[in-house]
Amino acid sequence: MDKPCTNDKDEFPDDEVLSRYLGKVKTVWDSFMDFLKDEYPSFTGEWRYYNDGKSWLYKLTKKKKLYAGFPFGIICLRLLFIFLTRPKI
Repeated sequence: MDKPCTNDKDEFPDDEVLSRYLGKVKTVWDSFMDFLKDEYPSFTGEWRYYNDGKSWLYKLTKKKKLYAGFPFGIICLRLLFIFLTRPKI
């Protein structure tokens, strides 16, 4: 597995940081986030730093239940989507 590129605990992965790592494909990430907000409005997302993996992970939750996590690899063009359960709508 790729080494995380968002592994600095003191560097929150805001738009500027994500743009630096993702470059031109940042628009794909933005479109994906817009899709999630439009299609799954009851879900919430947040960035969390995990000491065990030494990296930031974008968590997608609904009522405290984790549905997906999105870590960034060192290549940063490949996103790993981890769906823990199928959402019921």
